[in-house]
Amino acid sequence: MSSSSLDGLYRALGVRESIHQKDIEVLLTSVASKYSDGERLSGDDAELVRRLLVGMAYLNARTWSPKLPVLTKGGYLRLAADVVYDDRGTLRGGSDDGLLPYTFLDDGIPKEVARRLQIPMLSFLTLEESKYPEFESFFQQEDIVDRIKGILNDYDASGIFNEYLQNASDAGATKFSVLLDTQNYDKTKLLSEQMAAWQGPALVFYNDAKFSEENFSALCKLGVGNKREDTSKIGRHGLGFNSAYHFTDVPSIVSGDSLVFFDPHMANLPKNLDVHGNQVAQRGHRYDIRKLVAGTWADQLQPYKEHFGCDMRSHFNGTIFRIPLRLQGAKVAGKPSFGRDGWTLLQVQEMFASWIEDAKVGMLFLKNIRTIDLSNGIGPTLSVTKHDQPGSPADQFMAESFPSLTSQASAVDITLTSTSSNNVAKAVTFRWLVYTEDALPDNTSQNICDLAQKRHWSTQSGVAIPLGDDRAIKSCRGRLMVYLPTPIETRLPFHLHGGFALTTNRKTLAGGSDLDDPTIWNAYLLKTRLPLTAIRAYEQLLRWSFRPATLGGPQMHDLSTAISQFFKRWPLKATDDFAGFLRA
Repeated sequence: MSSSSLDGLYRALGVRESIHQKDIEVLLTSVASKYSDGERLSGDDAELVRRLLVGMAYLNARTWSPKLPVLTKGGYLRLAADVVYDDRGTLRGGSDDGLLPYTFLDDGIPKEVARRLQIPMLSFLTLEESKYPEFESFFQQEDIVDRIKGILNDYDASGIFNEYLQNASDAGATKFSVLLDTQNYDKTKLLSEQMAAWQGPALVFYNDAKFSEENFSALCKLGVGNKREDTSKIGRHGLGFNSAYHFTDVPSIVSGDSLVFFDPHMANLPKNLDVHGNQVAQRGHRYDIRKLVAGTWADQLQPYKEHFGCDMRSHFNGTIFRIPLRLQGAKVAGKPSFGRDGWTLLQVQEMFASWIEDAKVGMLFLKNIRTIDLSNGIGPTLSVTKHDQPGSPADQFMAESFPSLTSQASAVDITLTSTSSNNVAKAVTFRWLVYTEDALPDNTSQNICDLAQKRHWSTQSGVAIPLGDDRAIKSCRGRLMVYLPTPIETRLPFHLHGGFALTTNRKTLAGGSDLDDPTIWNAYLLKTRLPLTAIRAYEQLLRWSFRPATLGGPQMHDLSTAISQFFKRWPLKATDDFAGFLRA
């Protein structure tokens, strides 16, 4: 009999050409009927169920049924809606599956079969449950890819050091660290396959203050932030955190109970569930580190556990920014990256030279920061510490001449300690006279007072004069400070600090025409306010230089040297931009 004749016979007898989903469901129900609740299946029945589930997974026309009996780990039958697939394999072969509130699909059923049967993945569930309910999706608003590119066009990548230092100071931190972590971490247990590209070398910034909820919310506002109207804060120029995108596509933060990732290209992080249960890409995630299953995401969490006492299990009393480098030649997911095409470790290490110079003077006018640590991954670790003793007898002696409670002067020691890989430390200390005035003088015009209040410009001014020997005096290349050093050199024998209006990149003084608010304000600082501040600073220098010998002042036979050094510190020249200051 021909095959075509057999086909006709089978059809006449009611035999279908293919099996349907309903047929498999009937067979599975039949198997389930043989067992009571909680009873383990025989080996043959367990293998039959596996084969039936595989067959159903590859049917062309199938619909998901939450009441479908499926085989679980241990050989039991449970409804599909109550079962989870362990896609990370962290529990397979172990005995700790009872520690998690899930019933797992049988280990013998492939992941692709589970996916086709719409069995939820353990990785996806644990991520969803670890998210903050108020931040199911945590990302920066606006059309941020183009917005970030626009921001980065105005700034040098090396400016990231001062941006993160000012944020640490504003947060009240006393310690700030920057580390080039050159390690390559494992790439198996990650949030997604795409995150493997960001497990290599990274810039890591740390400070010992925690992010507040206000700080977290401000991260999502590009160029706005939460400090514009607070004149006590330094970070009012709109770059801050976003300077990270010079180096990476996926910056992250650990602080308190939170782990935050940003992914503006929506190409690296796992997808979120929307209100309809659909998986959609987002520009960032925020997780509660106490709820993350450490074993499932071990490789993703490891880079944070290497430094600063963070264990990624409990509340972290500090803040870590991890900025994995976009390396030359590396393949990353998504659209063209921000910033440059790629970095080498050498290019990043070369930036540390300028960062060290900034660190040497960066704490002179900061209230909170006391220690800055820098490590470029190959050379000695450098620690810069600030020591001042406002209650010392010498400082009390100087304080007696202060015209008001809004001004203060103190001797500040900046110590640089270089520690080699074999723990050999070398230290050198630089001493400064730091004089500051917090308020505008009483005779300041109302127009200037109104301008400062309207534009939220800081009214603090100050001068930092080196107190060392001739070498220290000659090595001081006067710089303009706005709390932190700017690239603007003055050629004065001291550093000049004021609440200047700067361009957004902090490189130059802001202002256009003579009638612009920034021009008026900066001219007032340079030609009126700061000359008076400098004169009073030199009055304090005179008082310090010739303080009683019992307070560390010069002996009688050292007076000629003290007189000579005092006048060597007198300003005689300046750049053209500060000639008006010098004349005043």
